[in-house]
Amino acid sequence: MKDTVHFKWLSDLADAEAHLIAELVECTALDGAMLGYARRMSNDEAEGFIAELRYRISKGHSLALVGVDKGKPVFFCMMTRSAMPNCRHRAELSKGVVHPAYRGQHIIPQAFREIVLKAESLDVEQGLNLVSELCTTARMQEEALFAVDHTCKLFYAMYENIYVENCRRAPGPIVLGGGR
Repeated sequence: MKDTVHFKWLSDLADAEAHLIAELVECTALDGAMLGYARRMSNDEAEGFIAELRYRISKGHSLALVGVDKGKPVFFCMMTRSAMPNCRHRAELSKGVVHPAYRGQHIIPQAFREIVLKAESLDVEQGLNLVSELCTTARMQEEALFAVDHTCKLFYAMYENIYVENCRRAPGPIVLGGGR
């Protein structure tokens, strides 16, 4: 297990770090593990990605979590809170990527811990409010939270197994609607 990965939330984005994140996104896209890019990013696309990321971070529209090992990003995820005033308790995760050499190394559970802590600090409560409203006793709440945790682990294992199985059988990017 690669236990040297350290997570940090970005408050700004230096040039070198921005380009390393763009390279991380690109390398995960090229091996078929990410939707949205079916080919190598052009320089203009990479610069556009970096500019949009910088803008979203600077304006507070999105938060960016980076997992770093030996000075290089090996994990990246964006969390974007809803812009609707009555939906500020909701957030969306996007651009979640793990460097191919770090997959299967339990980085995602570590990252989710960081994401949950940040979400709690921002009063993002989607899901937790539902449990507290519907589960009126401590035992019901414990059972519900266990079920949520267990379900997340099952889904993670299922998707990890699908990824591992498909990468062994069919390396290369998947093009939707056009086969391989």
